[in-house]
Amino acid sequence: MGPRGALFHSVTTGKTAFEHLYGKNTFDWFNEHPAAAVLYDDFQAQNSARTSEAVAAVYDFSAARVIVDVGGCEGVLISSILRRNHTPCGILFDLDHVIASARSTLDRAIAPRCDFVGGDFFKAVPEGGDLYIMKYVLHDWDHDRAVSILTNCRRAMAGHGKLLVIEDIVCDRNQPYFAKEGDINMMVRTGGRNRTEKEYRDLLANGGFEMTRVIPSRGGPSVMEATPG
Repeated sequence: MGPRGALFHSVTTGKTAFEHLYGKNTFDWFNEHPAAAVLYDDFQAQNSARTSEAVAAVYDFSAARVIVDVGGCEGVLISSILRRNHTPCGILFDLDHVIASARSTLDRAIAPRCDFVGGDFFKAVPEGGDLYIMKYVLHDWDHDRAVSILTNCRRAMAGHGKLLVIEDIVCDRNQPYFAKEGDINMMVRTGGRNRTEKEYRDLLANGGFEMTRVIPSRGGPSVMEATPG
């Protein structure tokens, strides 16, 4: 039985079905099971490939000097952005084992313009960027842990920097949308959640940011722009 099969546990306790079944959270489990982690990272890269071009096309990245991709997996999004914009450089930041893989898989035409940094975004994120981006990161985490990530981004960012939070936004009640199904996946797997626009606005405020606009992408997630509050 997988985590979805233990949905009742999450609904009745508020705790993740994954941890109930396996005794630890998703990401700690992956650290102990590298073969499964590779499959998960490959899935994430394939999923990202379907949406990264849409994100790169909908936002003007040309004014950025250094773009920090926080939790950027193997660099599919930063590659899409740098291919379209020849001025910025990138910093790809993720867990050490993910970065080790990204060094060998990132587009060779893009790699010279990108630094690879391993670390834990609950402790710190790289400094020096004027644009920070996070795609499908915050939905993995509950409120307090998501605020911790945002706070670390705010701490690393120069006063004039911007943050892009790229997520599927939950629509109103009684309207079908795949973000609602994804919300169930987050509940049973990580304890995170997909959120409404207001919930993201409030979350950003708690992390030291003010949401300035929301840009829908064609066939992909929404891009929420924020500045230091």
